[in-house]
Amino acid sequence: MSRLAFSCRGGQGASTDKIVLKEGYSLDTISIIVPVFQVEHYLPRCIESIQKQTYSDLDIILIDDGSTDRSGEICDCYAKDDPRIRVYHTENRGLSAARNLGLEKARENQSQYIAFVDADDYLELQFVEMTYQSISLRDIDIVVCGYIREWKNRMIPFIPEEANYTCKEALIALLDGSIYTMVWGKLYKKELFDTIVFPEGRTFEDIAVLSNVIVCAKKVICIETVGYHWVMRSNSITHGLHSIQNIFDLYRAFKERYERLTAYSELASDHRLVRTLLKGCVISAFRIWRYYNFFSRQEKEQYREELHSIAAFLHENVPTFGFSDWGMLLRLYTLFVRYDSKLSLVAAYVINRIYQVLRIKKECLFIDE
Repeated sequence: MSRLAFSCRGGQGASTDKIVLKEGYSLDTISIIVPVFQVEHYLPRCIESIQKQTYSDLDIILIDDGSTDRSGEICDCYAKDDPRIRVYHTENRGLSAARNLGLEKARENQSQYIAFVDADDYLELQFVEMTYQSISLRDIDIVVCGYIREWKNRMIPFIPEEANYTCKEALIALLDGSIYTMVWGKLYKKELFDTIVFPEGRTFEDIAVLSNVIVCAKKVICIETVGYHWVMRSNSITHGLHSIQNIFDLYRAFKERYERLTAYSELASDHRLVRTLLKGCVISAFRIWRYYNFFSRQEKEQYREELHSIAAFLHENVPTFGFSDWGMLLRLYTLFVRYDSKLSLVAAYVINRIYQVLRIKKECLFIDE
């Protein structure tokens, strides 16, 4: 191994002291799955934030997804000094495939709970302890904590309101934004993922997957404590929303969530929930309409049939001007996306140009230079 420009600190020596649990607690192994790809500058902080957790009975699974920088080497370096770390090197297949492999490896272990961490992010040192105490004492299936969204020059916290949810209540909270859609920042009973597979080759997989997981849960709680740091990078997936594949993937995730949840008769009969599911479909479809005319002729031809399918689905399921309890802007979006005519696409394109002019100064504040 070549000499690395960092020290593999925080390994075994920083985490062997077990936490002292209150009476009634017992220690369980917790698997933490970390997909790794091209994050050499962020990875040491991520790994050390896991190693140094105040709860130390951890199974740390690092999936090197075909990185061509030093990320794989960094993983191996930390694993050499910490027996809790398992590293798997694969060809590049994407975030979903890496998470699926991580789940496969977690199932082989005797862990009872799992959490996900993205390799460019990091944890508060009490994340595992505070979520574990909540999930184990009260027989909860999922614990959701707060997070901080970080740019170089700005931080925005999201702290959920303290709440106890049934499955249906948690789904409604997910749809109205009280529970965020990302799979990280949460601790899960491992059994919830027994039949869950992340869709490979696509982005925004969390949107559909988290709702599928919540459907399998009986109890979900939110705690008013920050446990996760979401680091915003200019080359991350969330900054690639304007690629044609990504904007169609975003719609597919919302459409799959709609189809999965409305397959349950109890949920399908809840008109408020169904309207909220359709709202996600309309908003993500309008992003396609906004950007469609930016793409090359070849790209537009490739996705033309799917564009027609989206319009047909929304034309069938959403009234011309949306639902009466939707805001005026959303109802305007609906008018466009129910039709895939050149007129509706050009009008959405013009709206997008105006939107970009109005937002350009605001977005400059968040650029990770």
